[in-house]
Amino acid sequence: MATTKKRTRKNPVRGRILSAALSLGLLAAAGMIGMYTVGRNEQRLKEEQLARKVEEAEKAFEEAQKQREEEEKQRQEETQQASSGEAQAEFQVPVQKEEIQAELESDFATMEPSVDILSPEEQAALDAEAEAAAMQDAISQESAAIVHSFSPETDKLLWPISGRILLDFSMDKTIYFETLDQYKYNPAVIIQGRVDQEVLCGADGQVAKIEESDELGTTVTIDFGSGYEGVYGQLKDVTVEEGSQVQSGLKLGAIGEPSRYYSKEGANVYFKILKDGDPVDPKEFLQ
Repeated sequence: MATTKKRTRKNPVRGRILSAALSLGLLAAAGMIGMYTVGRNEQRLKEEQLARKVEEAEKAFEEAQKQREEEEKQRQEETQQASSGEAQAEFQVPVQKEEIQAELESDFATMEPSVDILSPEEQAALDAEAEAAAMQDAISQESAAIVHSFSPETDKLLWPISGRILLDFSMDKTIYFETLDQYKYNPAVIIQGRVDQEVLCGADGQVAKIEESDELGTTVTIDFGSGYEGVYGQLKDVTVEEGSQVQSGLKLGAIGEPSRYYSKEGANVYFKILKDGDPVDPKEFLQ
């Protein structure tokens, strides 16, 4: 009896579904593998960047540490050099002092004593100079002890020179000055004289100051005491010094050429009296 084999027919739709499923599975697997690969690459890049940063930080730390060590070494060397220099200086100073002292002692030891260092004439001159200095000191001390007390009620002043008054004292109204061609107050008396004529001190006193000015030339101020002072101007060849004691009638100097402020008035003596710094009429005190 003949056996009949039954053929199984393949379903084409099912085959396509299986193929599609297989393809999707392969794609999914490939995608997962790709994602895994990308993730690994990114991770590796990050790890490499981190490693580089760590390496750079370590290198910077090592350089900073090395620089600090070099600075510390330099400071130690400078300290050692300074200490060495001070020690050397301390060592040299005593040595130099000892050498100088030894040299001086040697020089003194070789010097021959001299009895007649100065000649008799030189010794006499020194003695005379010392005596003069001692006398000057004594005179200065005596002068400092003198107190002058001029009183207009009992004392009178000598005229500086004999001559007529060219310009009178005037502090309440102005008077005419020919050289200046103007009217102005006059705190002194202008006495006519001649060049080289002697100018005399009016009373006992002390020379307070000697000055120079364009208007009055050389002036000598005498302190008469009790707040009174006499100012003598238009002088030359002054014979006194500041601080020296003067007596009534003593020559103070001579009349010089008139200053350019008094060229038309001619040779004269400018004579002013001050009481506590204020000008007063000299005629009230003159003999």
